[in-house]
Amino acid sequence: MEPSINTEANAAYGFRWAGLFDETLTVEGAEGWPTVSVRQTLASDQESPEIEGVGADSASIETLAARLRLDRLSSSLEIRARNRLPITDVIHPTLWPAATVFARWHEHETVHAGAVSFDGRRAWAILGDRGDGKSSLLAALALHGAEVLADDLLVVAGQRCFAGPRCIDLRQEAAVALRIPADAPLVRSTERRRLRLGPSAAEYALCGFVHLRWGAEVRLER
Repeated sequence: MEPSINTEANAAYGFRWAGLFDETLTVEGAEGWPTVSVRQTLASDQESPEIEGVGADSASIETLAARLRLDRLSSSLEIRARNRLPITDVIHPTLWPAATVFARWHEHETVHAGAVSFDGRRAWAILGDRGDGKSSLLAALALHGAEVLADDLLVVAGQRCFAGPRCIDLRQEAAVALRIPADAPLVRSTERRRLRLGPSAAEYALCGFVHLRWGAEVRLER
């Protein structure tokens, strides 16, 4: 008997991604989110390069792993690459650029940030420049029982924000410092150690922003 597929495990960033099924895309209460159809196609070496751009109804985005073709009217995403991408690479980092465009087409805001909740209802956005430790902080909070909503991309609609994939990808040195289990999967060409996150609700009330900055001591300024 073939193992059953959890067809509910396809939601993140405020959308349901038809065609993608993985436990890291499981959030609770996402039944009303709009659906984007996803398919992977294989590109040939003879194909001419495409012009990148985002328009009112379509977009073409070049990532390190694939070309993303988005269509607003059909609510579809084509992931085109010379080799089929593993689901781990589709979830992150391939999915978030597409989610950013679809979110803006739906008149949502997008922020390069993570988010965490300490009470299961309200969320704090975590911002910072590259290397400031957003993912490391979110992973540390998750290991201490906090609910991490998202890492890298936060989609905001009014005063609500949406949960992202249930994982955080950490650099090797951060994984060692946080004592991430050795059996945590290596992803993104073995450059990151993936920490699986616990369950999350689909939407949270956004109550504020925390901007990380390196300093001589640890403190919190209002």
